[in-house]
This record gives sequence, C-alpha cells and structure tokens, in this order.
Amino acid sequence: MTPQRRDRNLSRLRGLTSVIAGMSLAATGLFAGLAATKAKGTTSAPPATTITTASTTTTQQQTTTQQTTTQQQAPAVVTPSQQLPVASSGGS
Repeated sequence: MTPQRRDRNLSRLRGLTSVIAGMSLAATGLFAGLAATKAKGTTSAPPATTITTASTTTTQQQTTTQQTTTQQQAPAVVTPSQQLPVASSGGS
C-alpha cells in the first residue's frame, strides 16, 4: 500500500466516523426529546381537590349568583425507602 492510498483510506475512515457520530448524536437528541414529551405531565402526587363556594348578590332589579372555583394541590409526599447495597466487582 502506498502512502497516498493509506492517507486516502484514513481520510475516508475519518469522514465515515464523523457521519456515524453525527447520526448517533441526532438519534440521541430525538430519543431524549420523545422521552421528555412522554414524561411531561406525569406525577405521582394525588389529583387536586376542587372547592366550590357560592355567593349571592341582591340588587333592586335582579338577583345574581356567582360561583367561584378554587383548586388546591395536595402536597407531594416523599417517602424514603431502603435499598439493598449493590455489590461491586471483586470477591467478598
């Protein structure tokens, strides 16, 4: 193999490596984006409770009733759990 042919082959290999790296970077970004959109809005907290209050206003000519709806979110409760120790490589 001549030095010129070796240089062409190395150049071709660098180009192929950069294309593969670019495609893997794009695929990783796409996968991360899809995972982020799927995880959006998922929580482990209980659903919010709704409290409805009614107020009545009386005037001389008409009577109106207003209802106000307020949502309260339940506080998130975090409970720690014990995990078994993970063995590292090696013996006992």
